[in-house]
Amino acid sequence: MKRTALKIGYIGTNFHGFQRQPDLRTVEEELIYHLRKLDYIDDLKKSRFRIAGRTDAGVHSLGNVISFQSEKDVRVNEINNSLPDDIQILASAPVRYAFKPRYAQMRQYRYMLFQDLDIDKLRECAEIFKGTHNFTNFTKRFQKTTTRTIDDIKVTKV
Repeated sequence: MKRTALKIGYIGTNFHGFQRQPDLRTVEEELIYHLRKLDYIDDLKKSRFRIAGRTDAGVHSLGNVISFQSEKDVRVNEINNSLPDDIQILASAPVRYAFKPRYAQMRQYRYMLFQDLDIDKLRECAEIFKGTHNFTNFTKRFQKTTTRTIDDIKVTKV
């Protein structure tokens, strides 16, 4: 079996977030449906299907990552032709068996707000987050570590 990572882009407008939810359209559910339909995966547990992170309802992404194992060689064009227009595979890469997209060495986030905000005040607040901090109050109860390092924050007006 080969393990593959896929970089996913999606327009989140018509999704109820990334993670599967009963009776709601989600990015993860669409991906799983199409990977099963194309015989890349059958059983989620056996395929070791993993995700890097979740997004909320209406949130877009240009770099979420999933990984899975398959006997079949991954053909990005075949998957993209099957997926709905609001989800696309942007890249693929073979990865080692133990690869877990959730534990990336680094992540980059871009938030775009469409409101008239005080940019100088936002920049001042953003500076507080730079550096290494303990984010216990923002994490799940039993995280291995709650300390994170924020290397850089840029606040710009578009």
